[in-house]
Amino acid sequence: MLVDLKVSIASKTQSELKKFFGFGEHNKIYIDGYLLENKNYRIALTGITEIEIIEPDKANGLKNKALNIWTLSKNERYSEETH
Repeated sequence: MLVDLKVSIASKTQSELKKFFGFGEHNKIYIDGYLLENKNYRIALTGITEIEIIEPDKANGLKNKALNIWTLSKNERYSEETH
């Protein structure tokens, strides 16, 4: 579904965010833990609750640092249902 809004929502391109955090184009971006595969998607700034830099390790299998952008609050991420 595509929606054409008449208002402008503050957003950044993935390249802008990578540059801000000192990342190269090879670094990946995740939203709420899901890989953002389409490089053309912009990220709305108003929905961001937290941004974390994920370091590669054996558990996550990453080859390079990655950004994980959270739109969920910590309560929503770690609710009792997930335990």
